[in-house]
Amino acid sequence: MPKVILRFYEELNEYLPPQKRKRDFEVRFDGASTVREIIEQQGIPEGEVDLVLVNGQSVAFDHVLRGGDRASVYPVFERFDVAGVTRLRRRPLRNLRFVAEKSLGETAERMNSMGFDVYCKADLDIEKAMDISRKEKRILLTTRAELAKSEKATHALYVAPGTVENEIRGILEDLMVSMQEID
Repeated sequence: MPKVILRFYEELNEYLPPQKRKRDFEVRFDGASTVREIIEQQGIPEGEVDLVLVNGQSVAFDHVLRGGDRASVYPVFERFDVAGVTRLRRRPLRNLRFVAEKSLGETAERMNSMGFDVYCKADLDIEKAMDISRKEKRILLTTRAELAKSEKATHALYVAPGTVENEIRGILEDLMVSMQEID
């Protein structure tokens, strides 16, 4: 019976049992199985997957797996534009949406005026902002470097203190990562 090695990244692990989270694991299958079938068998919703690499190459959901293949399955990306790499759909799933801690109110206002969707309220404490980030899949904008790196915040960007213009420039630079850095 052929087998493949699977690895799921970031929030996709929430769908897996603890023994399969954040690690490689084997899946055995009969006959021909597609990427879609193997992912669905693990309980991962197709709409949560933005990129699948099999043996380092981007593939579509209908790609037929062979024994010995290694598949890496990635969720929707915030910081990378995978449009030129993904074979799953024409454009990435994620529309950039943010939630900003209250100290970034002026920056949030300016970003909203630029067309970004940034939620920020004067009475928004950091715990509530993290909750909104998780539930609504918004990127948390925070001035707390330790929080941006913590496991408490699943999608976060550290905003270095500065002028509003410099804060926005830093956010945009973080989001505009070239495809060469993904490889």
